[in-house]
Amino acid sequence: MSSSVDLPPTPGEDETLDIVLRGRVHLIQSKKGFRSSVDAMILAYFAQRQGTAPRRCIDLGAGTGLVGILLAMRFQQLRLDLIELQSTLVQRTTQNLHLNELQQRAEVHHLDIGRPLPGGIERADLIVSNPPFFDPEKGLLPAHPERHQSHFETTATVERFAQVAAQLLQPDGRLAMIYPATQRDRLVNALTDAGLRHIGLSVVHHRDPSRAPVRILAEAGHGEHATVHELDAVHLHQEGLPDHTYAPPIERFIENLGPNKSPTRSEPPRT
Repeated sequence: MSSSVDLPPTPGEDETLDIVLRGRVHLIQSKKGFRSSVDAMILAYFAQRQGTAPRRCIDLGAGTGLVGILLAMRFQQLRLDLIELQSTLVQRTTQNLHLNELQQRAEVHHLDIGRPLPGGIERADLIVSNPPFFDPEKGLLPAHPERHQSHFETTATVERFAQVAAQLLQPDGRLAMIYPATQRDRLVNALTDAGLRHIGLSVVHHRDPSRAPVRILAEAGHGEHATVHELDAVHLHQEGLPDHTYAPPIERFIENLGPNKSPTRSEPPRT
């Protein structure tokens, strides 16, 4: 099912209208439910850093739509298909595309990745994904259902996300995914088993490179023989710079998104 309703881009009582990334992105988000984190920006930065400009992008588990929005701002000819399980997030993604004047280049699909996907979604040369990774059998589950389904493996595991990515990826396309660094081996095995055997890995350092990374980024493509190589690390912040700034390469990525669209002072997404 695809969302094509022309929704008014205004927040409800339980939502906020956030102006992020130096005023370049306007984002409607839940006050207490799922909210985009810095992982979305890191994933978009990584996806655009690798390879040539993509023509079509699929986001598996779009959330608020932020990853696709950033990539569409970076690449003016990019077409988007955003797949999301939760109806509330499908609605917000649709609103956020309107807020950022990208609705003509995107389609939002209300689908469960854990189930067989219907036909009609065109294969893409870029797929991005920030899949859920917490085990629902362990730890304390969030009270809010949006956060539960967004962060815990309820209907689809990373193995399933990798399989769907392999199905929807063009033969010469690439997948960009962010995942916990502690589950590196599981991620590599999931990608390899799905047939995405050309894998590059990049660890994410938030500030201090001597500390163990929390996130890892993976670039993967189709291949008969498994190859795993290390890519340059992504440094989110830089020593000696203020906390509200990013490292210079990421600041340049933000600048390339376009001009500040709001006179309101804006802050980066929360780390």
